[in-house]
Amino acid sequence: MFSDDRDGYDDDSGRATRLVRGICAAAFCIQACTRASPASVEGAISASTGPERRESIKPITIRGRITAEDGMPIAYAFAGFMSTGRKPVTVIASKDGEFAMHPDPLPGAAFFVGGVHRQSLIFPLVLADTREVKVAIRLAALEWVDSWDNLRIVGSFNDFADDQTAVPLLPRGKGELFAMVPSPDPTLRYQVLGAWKHGHVPVAGTVADGYEHNGPTIGRGPGGIVSVVRTNSRQTPILFSPAALPTSKGPSTFEFATPSTLPSRLARVATDVEVMRIAACGHGPQSPETRARFAARLQSRVLSEPQGLIRDYLLSQYVESGGADKNLAEEILRINALSPIWALGSTRSIRLASSVLGDGGASALHYERQLLASNVDSGIKAAVLFERIVAQNTDPRLAEEAFAELTTLYPESVPAEMARRMRGPRE
Repeated sequence: MFSDDRDGYDDDSGRATRLVRGICAAAFCIQACTRASPASVEGAISASTGPERRESIKPITIRGRITAEDGMPIAYAFAGFMSTGRKPVTVIASKDGEFAMHPDPLPGAAFFVGGVHRQSLIFPLVLADTREVKVAIRLAALEWVDSWDNLRIVGSFNDFADDQTAVPLLPRGKGELFAMVPSPDPTLRYQVLGAWKHGHVPVAGTVADGYEHNGPTIGRGPGGIVSVVRTNSRQTPILFSPAALPTSKGPSTFEFATPSTLPSRLARVATDVEVMRIAACGHGPQSPETRARFAARLQSRVLSEPQGLIRDYLLSQYVESGGADKNLAEEILRINALSPIWALGSTRSIRLASSVLGDGGASALHYERQLLASNVDSGIKAAVLFERIVAQNTDPRLAEEAFAELTTLYPESVPAEMARRMRGPRE
């Protein structure tokens, strides 16, 4: 979820890339958690692997520094971590951009960072057999619209709704825009719509007493940052100054302290996949033709990769991009149930592989049973059960059983929240 439109990137640093679809599956959490509360810089992520695994695995540390391209600190830099089926937790970096996280042991997850008016960056991070990961991140600025004529403010006054209650920002002179915003409470939280060039996603304003994090954003977008203003008036004047927004000449980058390790290699491969996707499909909606082109290129990349975790990752990306090679689909269903790949949000590829094989979901059901009977993280098990619910058209009875098991065994998981939301109120 990063990047600009160019295809090249430096061998020693990964380009900021859009969240690949395999990790998007892990982002149940993004859809379900609209308000991820910031933690302290040394805050621990609350994801648990269960007591049976906690005793045998030592703690993990993820640390690093987030800056602008020139190495200078940026406003409200944050880092976060989310594994399949689990809610993301965010830590706010110190003023010089340093952060450290100490998650409970997990085999892998999506790692994301961002900052005010900066591109968000996210990539898969495998943590199996790893005690510490160090990474330096330089975030490029967001790309801005060419015209500032259609900006609006949303916020706590209208539940951040993009509708007729959004307040237009009007020209004030000297290149600034102005709006009087309703502020029924002493604290006004707001964002600006229409400023980001590549999507309908709000950004923080240029005036704020502080910031809050509103959950990671999929895409090379603003990262869900909300401006906070203290006020004692029922109407609060808000200025927006385009001249105060940062600009960049290059893409976001990341660099691991140990570039030859598996975490670094996998992150670069994910970047490479994104470069291929942009080359085949561009930045807009994907047509069947562009999806087929991307799948064909990805198939060649899979076949060139030897057995191992990176190949497993590429296989999941292949079927999720619409790849239809039956041999590769079968290979997905032979991945070790305890592989870290499932912590990276790839559980959807199990059902997709079964669909490629045309067996009515039988091979997926067989493999899912292996996962559910194994010692994988509870978030992965919850995600597997959720996929059964999504596939309810093929087996309604199995979907009902999966819903009952998911909401009984893992009631606080993100997949359980989404399953209840999908079902809605019952008579």
